[in-house]
Amino acid sequence: MYAGHLWYPIERGPEVLHAWRELTPGDVPEELTTVGRVLNFPPIPDVPEDVRSRSFVVVEAYHLGDPGQADELLASLRALGPVNDTITSVPMSAISHLRMDPEHPVPYAGEGLLLADLPAAAVNTLTEVAGPGAAFPLPKVEVRHLGGELARPWPGHGALASLDAQYLLHAVGAASGPDAAAAVQGQATAITTALAPWAAPTMYLNFAETPSPAAPLWAQDACHRLRRIKAKSGPRRHHPFQPPRPPGSVIDHAGQAARAPAVLVSWIGGIGYLSGRADAAVLDVQSFDVAGGRFLGVTARRSCSCRSARA
Repeated sequence: MYAGHLWYPIERGPEVLHAWRELTPGDVPEELTTVGRVLNFPPIPDVPEDVRSRSFVVVEAYHLGDPGQADELLASLRALGPVNDTITSVPMSAISHLRMDPEHPVPYAGEGLLLADLPAAAVNTLTEVAGPGAAFPLPKVEVRHLGGELARPWPGHGALASLDAQYLLHAVGAASGPDAAAAVQGQATAITTALAPWAAPTMYLNFAETPSPAAPLWAQDACHRLRRIKAKSGPRRHHPFQPPRPPGSVIDHAGQAARAPAVLVSWIGGIGYLSGRADAAVLDVQSFDVAGGRFLGVTARRSCSCRSARA
């Protein structure tokens, strides 16, 4: 795996994110997964001193294949002069740490949104609501490039056959108490609302952090199938989450997650460690078939890059 980050000062956010956006459409090889991120590091001891209390715009890259090909693809971003370039060959065991997510469970709030497209106007909007002038800067706002394997249904797929979107927006921050949770949620909602004009018609459950209609999460026949599974398994069988309600009803994901085992909540919160297209085990936890003992959602995609079928 050839992976790492390109770091730039937060003030260069529009320039960098526009350059990153231009890399993602078209015939970019599926071996390459990239993420555009706005990071605001809090002033706490757990954060390394060299980034503590500082803000950056970061392009995260993962490539399965010849590093030379990756260097060619990333040349335009490197030409912008990042203040730090950590992209190098790394063992697979190091991949989970590249996301820079907390190593232990933390309370958080946030919101996600699948995007059908990311035109220049959408990038401008994102930098306005999440950049240096943000009303409440969040620790992490990112857009992950999807497509590839995540966009292709496989024979015998589960309740969620594929993700019908080109990008995934996710805004999140620590929620140490009710006031912090309200502030983070308010800013995350402001960001997703601002990007709503480019939203995809569907949503992916693992990044729907607030109550939302069931209809965009699964097709109607999948909803009915999951309800039959729940009815068959019975109310006394162990369910960490409730399977979906009929289309049009509302699912309180956050409330259900709060009642689930802490280790599960932590893992769910960190799903997508490698990026929207680079996830060794993309799972939809609410689509677990208790009776059959298997997951019905988007299951493992054979390799650590969901755009690539290479293992």
